[in-house]
Amino acid sequence: LLSQIKQEKNTWRLPPIHTIREDQKGNIWVGTTEGLFLYYPKSGEFSRFYSNPNDPKSLIDNSILDIHCSPDGQVWLSSPKGFSKLIWENGKVSFE
Repeated sequence: LLSQIKQEKNTWRLPPIHTIREDQKGNIWVGTTEGLFLYYPKSGEFSRFYSNPNDPKSLIDNSILDIHCSPDGQVWLSSPKGFSKLIWENGKVSFE
């Protein structure tokens, strides 16, 4: 998987990785020491999510220790500061 990610044209250099999970849609979630990365294998694109102390709907912490993709499509994250639930709403991502 990592070799596939590194071979894509416009990749980001990934920080140290704690966990990798695949969701029901085939997207790859990567929990790192510097936030959450989402890789879309079909398009080769990445999204990055990180903690912002001024935004209460951002990640609770940048160190993502584990990711759980539940059968109902929910994505849950654990970090040293607690748990976050990913919310998809009107094409935007937030966390609670």
